[in-house]
Amino acid sequence: MEDLEQVNDLENQNDELVEKECEDQENEEEHEGSQQENEAVRNVRKRVRGPTRMPKVWAQEKGDRIPILVNEHGQPINDKSSQLTHFMGTLSRSGKYCPIYKPWNKVKAAKKEALLALLKTKFDIPEAAKGWILQSFGRKVKNWRARVKELYHDPSLSLKEQISSRPKQVQKKQWKKLVKYWNKEKSKLVSEKNKANRAKKKMVQVTGKKSYARVREELKASKGQDPSRLEMFRACFSKDGTTKNLEASNAIVNNMLIYSYTYFFYVFLMLLKIHTLFLLLCLI
Repeated sequence: MEDLEQVNDLENQNDELVEKECEDQENEEEHEGSQQENEAVRNVRKRVRGPTRMPKVWAQEKGDRIPILVNEHGQPINDKSSQLTHFMGTLSRSGKYCPIYKPWNKVKAAKKEALLALLKTKFDIPEAAKGWILQSFGRKVKNWRARVKELYHDPSLSLKEQISSRPKQVQKKQWKKLVKYWNKEKSKLVSEKNKANRAKKKMVQVTGKKSYARVREELKASKGQDPSRLEMFRACFSKDGTTKNLEASNAIVNNMLIYSYTYFFYVFLMLLKIHTLFLLLCLI
């Protein structure tokens, strides 16, 4: 039944289908770019790609907005949507627009409205996308915070040393608040719980940076109708009939069996109903 629930999630969760919120897809979007930088992290030299800065979008003429199309759930589905999500990534990494130390639900409504207003100066966004955009910002800020913690925070250091190891992308005051938050016992418990949950995720999606909403739209265009849950699952977790791991293969096979059994059971009930009606007519 767990496999069936995973398939149901692909159909029912609006936001999770766009970026899988799937944290791997979000993280890849958040840290794409051509620049590279070296940082000493936990006494190990790591090379990381610089963040996408979207200079062309920032340099757009006033009134020259990129058109965004959305589906019935308010999710962007056209090929320009990747520019929108990448630009949102630049804002989510900026302490000026999105404080890294604050949970998204604690950010003031006025701040969120200002973000929406800024986006609308660069993109022609339907009003229906507002909910998706705000939820996506929440995920992006969360992923950025997790990325910063992974690369730059060493809990084995003293509090003073942790604060002094601030990455240049994070404002001083915000970094200090963030480090103090990470050192709270409650925060440590939440972190351990999240780490355990991530370890349970074994299936690997193959859509890359393409959102699940766009995958659904492409399947719909090619088939002339909305894809089934199983079709969505196969499109997102297998490529050319090949899956990335055994768990995804088993899930696809199991769900094919489940749908087959469900279909035959439905046919059986219909035949039984017809047979019953026929007998009643004969008695009359």
